[in-house]
Amino acid sequence: MVYVFGASGHGLVIHDILECNNIQLDAYVDDHPQEATQHGIWVMHSRDFDPKPGDQMIIGIGVNKNRKRVSAAW
Repeated sequence: MVYVFGASGHGLVIHDILECNNIQLDAYVDDHPQEATQHGIWVMHSRDFDPKPGDQMIIGIGVNKNRKRVSAAW
């Protein structure tokens, strides 16, 4: 399963890149989700995210300090 952390600006760009490369995005993960879906893709709150072995997370956050904080937590 492929997830993007961040369901706004940069995360949506990452989704476009995945689509162009025929990679299916399974869900967005976000600390403050504004919508239940983005472009038909489910958005889950980060507290509900329970990764399984083999799951892939792409950090789709454009602000460097926030991206660093999220990457340190994973």
